[in-house]
Amino acid sequence: MFRANRLLVLTVVLCGCASVKQKDTSVDSPASGYQEAYGIYPAAACDGISRHLIRSHSSAILVRPASSGYELVSRLWDRAWDWGRRLEVRMVRFPALRRIETPELVTDREPMDLRMWEERLDTVFKQSATTARIEFLIGGELFYSQFEEAIAHARHCIDLQTYLFDNDDVARAIADRLRARSGEINVRVMFDGFGTYLAQTATADTLPADYVPIQNIAGYLCEGSEIRLRVLPNIWLSGNHVKSMIFDRRMAFVGGMNIGREYRHEWHDMMVKLEGPAVEVLSENFETTWRLNGWGGDFTPHQLAQPEPSVFDVPDVVPVRLLYTLPTQAQIYRAQLEAIRRARSYIYIENAYFADDRILYELCRARKRGVDVRVIMPSVVNHKVMEYSNRVAMNTLIDQGVRVYLFPRMSHIKAAVYDGWICLGTANFDKLSLQINRELNVATSDADTVERLLNELFMPDFAKSVEITEPVSLDLKHHLIELIADET
Repeated sequence: MFRANRLLVLTVVLCGCASVKQKDTSVDSPASGYQEAYGIYPAAACDGISRHLIRSHSSAILVRPASSGYELVSRLWDRAWDWGRRLEVRMVRFPALRRIETPELVTDREPMDLRMWEERLDTVFKQSATTARIEFLIGGELFYSQFEEAIAHARHCIDLQTYLFDNDDVARAIADRLRARSGEINVRVMFDGFGTYLAQTATADTLPADYVPIQNIAGYLCEGSEIRLRVLPNIWLSGNHVKSMIFDRRMAFVGGMNIGREYRHEWHDMMVKLEGPAVEVLSENFETTWRLNGWGGDFTPHQLAQPEPSVFDVPDVVPVRLLYTLPTQAQIYRAQLEAIRRARSYIYIENAYFADDRILYELCRARKRGVDVRVIMPSVVNHKVMEYSNRVAMNTLIDQGVRVYLFPRMSHIKAAVYDGWICLGTANFDKLSLQINRELNVATSDADTVERLLNELFMPDFAKSVEITEPVSLDLKHHLIELIADET
């Protein structure tokens, strides 16, 4: 599957839109003909992308003049600031760091003070933690079985936001379940337009041979159903990378999985199941996004009639903090950079994409302090640009004493533990997730929850992965493509 809204992919797609020839893409056409149209010659999908991008930069801006203008100004400011910091890291900080000898691991060092850390986060982000019961759902079958059960048993409403809603057999099965329930309860769906349309230009290798993909998932969701759908615009080529599935305002799933075949059957990924007061916060965020992307845009009243707050009687709740990437609010980035700087004992990270120089520098700097720093990357990456970037990052980390592991297949997980504080969700370690796209992560320093994540995710994945102890071979193209990855 393509990695949507990468600068390079966008250029290829837009150029292709002007040159490809339209094929027969009717739903009644044979599967082979459809795959030809959407695989080798993705003309209809490219046409959909073009129209979507035009709408994103015309009518969407007209109804959102204030928020889109604010986002553009903040993006330009952040870009200038980021260039300066990146040059400093590459030209000054990394060369100085390489001259410092890598020490032995300090295994008995006290970790950072988590109480002080949580107070620091309260002060910096001007918001206190909420509470929730947390369950980790690792693997597509575990999540999708609970997801389908939640759809079947929802009593009042389903609010589903995802980055991409694919058109394969798994996505169609979910769409059918949502369509069926929409006649009984309120069902609202939001997905990122560019991510979803671009997903339809590729066909999964494991798709059943006799399956005919849906030509237009938006039309399929709404046809003959009561689903209320909003396709999120991509103003200034930003994306909404949030995956948040909320049921009856009482239970929610948050994490890396979109609606599609690879997430259920092919990739290593995870979701977090939340129950309790944190779900109210997620519901409020959904409402805000829903209103902002409606016909009224910025002119929609901020205070609309809301359902009565739910009364929660959920056992085993723990303090939970929701962190975001929003225009001028890079909370996920700032929090994790600071956590790396404060860590004294260990840092474990599993992420699909590593393309941020400041993150890499701080990880290497932590290792120079004697911190046990370990990173898990996928051995197979779904986007070639990021595969090359990961290889360059791998060599940088190994050179500074960081332990690097390759998971045996595509791992789409975004999780980290810093001295007993976990941060996981939708954000990759790249510029898109940390500074441009809208993202959502869940964080907590509850000791039992952290221990469960270590035992359920990190220790098994370390055991399944191969540790890389020597730098891998690189050539000029790796370094040139890594520069592109830094921009996307």
